Amino acid sequence: MNRPLSAPIGILDEHPEWSARLIAELNRRGLPWEKIDHSNHGYEPRERRPAYAVIVNRTSPSSHTRGHGGVLFYAEPLLDYYESLGVPVVNPVAAYRFEKSKALQLGLFERLGVRYPRAIVVNHRDQVLKVLDRVSFPLVVKPNIGGSGAGIVRLSTREELEERLPGLDFGPDGTAGGAGVHRVRGWTASPSTPSASSVRAMPASTSARPTSAKRRQRGRPPIWASARWRRSRGSA
Repeated sequence: MNRPLSAPIGILDEHPEWSARLIAELNRRGLPWEKIDHSNHGYEPRERRPAYAVIVNRTSPSSHTRGHGGVLFYAEPLLDYYESLGVPVVNPVAAYRFEKSKALQLGLFERLGVRYPRAIVVNHRDQVLKVLDRVSFPLVVKPNIGGSGAGIVRLSTREELEERLPGLDFGPDGTAGGAGVHRVRGWTASPSTPSASSVRAMPASTSARPTSAKRRQRGRPPIWASARWRRSRGSA
């Protein structure tokens, strides 16, 4: 039997439409909810009484494209505050940090042994030219924080890169005169393109860890499984 919630479900979302289907389903089930627009918000860390039964974090890295750039960074302490109160959070702060940072995602791929196109992380336009000996053209420059493809640029030649470099958008976490963390990577062509293998840069190591699906087939917990998840299933 479902027990009534002691407080509403908090939906953390600055977008006017993205939570519509979730809200419709909550209404259908008669569950209380409250939309939290954290593009215009405040909280007091000293207040220790939870106002919500659950927080659903729908913060998007693309919020800055809607004039809500502050949300990207404000969400982290806000989520940490809710978690400190013991409120369950869907997409908690640890997951959200990976969601909004391509640089952190690359580090995670490397630690898990997941294959990915070779990428160089830089935080200044000058560094883009300095790493060209490690990537090949065509290449792609992406803001570390983008969302919905924002700021992605494909460059075919060094000459084009040098011409467009001063105007590249380095995203909302810019440092050093508006530059920000980017990843520069070789362009991955379509699988049907004959030259795809020549422009796709992948790690040469063949010792990558098995995927989570293969680990489950072998009766082992996924790589990402928490200690609590493992203990609940009697796994080491």
